[in-house]
Amino acid sequence: AVVSTQSTGDAGEDVGMQLISAGEGGPKIPIILKALQQHDSNQEVVEAMCELMCTMSEQDNLAEELASYPLVFTLLQSAISEFPRIEEITERASMAIESLRAVRDV
Repeated sequence: AVVSTQSTGDAGEDVGMQLISAGEGGPKIPIILKALQQHDSNQEVVEAMCELMCTMSEQDNLAEELASYPLVFTLLQSAISEFPRIEEITERASMAIESLRAVRDV
């Protein structure tokens, strides 16, 4: 059995780096954003998106890339508007927006 000593934060950063790397087919973020936009009324999808955006916004190098896509802010604000009573969504979306604005406005 293989035991991973990698922390969850490190794993999240690795996944994030794969999303922004311009490998085969270019960066994956625009593709993911379009898919999320198509499912922005699905609570489970929106919860997962907010978790992903919140996690990525905590990593400086990922946050800079993420903040460069205006659609990210639109999706996060839409999540808050669409699900104002779902605390998990509103908190994570608000945290991501705040972190990404701080990076963008530097």
